[in-house]
Amino acid sequence: MKKGSTVLRIAGPHMLLLTAAAADQVMKRRVETRFREGEAAILNSHVVIHRSRNSGAAMNMGQDMPDAVKALSLCAAAAGEISLLRAAAAGGSSAELTGMALILGGGAGNIFDRYRQGYVTDYLRFPRLPGRLGKTVFNLGDFMILSGAALLITARAFSE
Repeated sequence: MKKGSTVLRIAGPHMLLLTAAAADQVMKRRVETRFREGEAAILNSHVVIHRSRNSGAAMNMGQDMPDAVKALSLCAAAAGEISLLRAAAAGGSSAELTGMALILGGGAGNIFDRYRQGYVTDYLRFPRLPGRLGKTVFNLGDFMILSGAALLITARAFSE
């Protein structure tokens, strides 16, 4: 692989990563300026805007240990970044690199929140989902992480 194409394979996913993290932050700031903590607005029977603070990780796990969650999040992001750089240099597929960039971009938005304000701002709830999922509040970064993981798993499953 030529040096120039390696630079583009590294730069492209990082532009997506930064765009994803910025979009996540913009959405969170919009919710924070329009809704008070705990306030909710029903969009329809499937989606509720519900401003919530999450000092833990996914589904509030580790909320009683926010410093550990911060440190583990940062370590996971560093490991993900190393994986992205290695995959880009090794000629990983576009789907694989895109999946990794989405995971890292969504994670970066949440990590930024944790270090800036001590918690992650969540704001989307889907009350029709079954069980605990119907009560869980998400943010755009969470969906980027989930869609990136699905894309990465699919890309790797079909690459062999």
